[in-house]
Amino acid sequence: FTVSVDATGMPASSYQRARLLVSSSSGRSPTISIVVTIIAPGYQMALDSGAKGEVVDSYGDTWSADRGYATGAAGHIGQSHTTSTRNGISGTEDDSRFQTLREGMNEYRFDGLADGTYTVELDFAELRTQSPDSRYFDIHMEGTEVLSRVDVAYEAGSFGAMSRTITVQVTDGQLNVRFFAYRGYGLPIVNAIRVTDRPDLAG
Repeated sequence: FTVSVDATGMPASSYQRARLLVSSSSGRSPTISIVVTIIAPGYQMALDSGAKGEVVDSYGDTWSADRGYATGAAGHIGQSHTTSTRNGISGTEDDSRFQTLREGMNEYRFDGLADGTYTVELDFAELRTQSPDSRYFDIHMEGTEVLSRVDVAYEAGSFGAMSRTITVQVTDGQLNVRFFAYRGYGLPIVNAIRVTDRPDLAG
């Protein structure tokens, strides 16, 4: 069976929790309890890095085209370039979101965020044959290192998807996701980035 939930009508930046009980005549574990959290985020921005148009994923979520940063909005900063492929991407049902990337940017910046707790979802994939130990980079959010010596080829291979989710506190109205290269190695990459207000994780 399928259970659907809908956050329509909920105030922005709010959440509700419910408990779903599934009962059966089974002699072992006749009742299963599942906690369901419904979130109405006050802010969400999803960018498909390197893409020129919108992408809708397998969950029906829309990822906007990539863009340069402008005050009051969101986008990438620093000299960079894009790469794309038509090859399939292993480890995901959403190949199209991983088939473009931006390489060499210094930062993705997001303006207009209320103080609070946010998740930052980062998607990565090497879009050419790449050996491990040839590209390293660090990622900092709000001045704190959150990922160190990222090596996508080692973690996922070439044309393989890798995703990471980081929870971060914003207190100044702006989220800064900064990328730091290692001298002598490939430049930082990112294939998609999504920032979501998470009132359920606050406090």
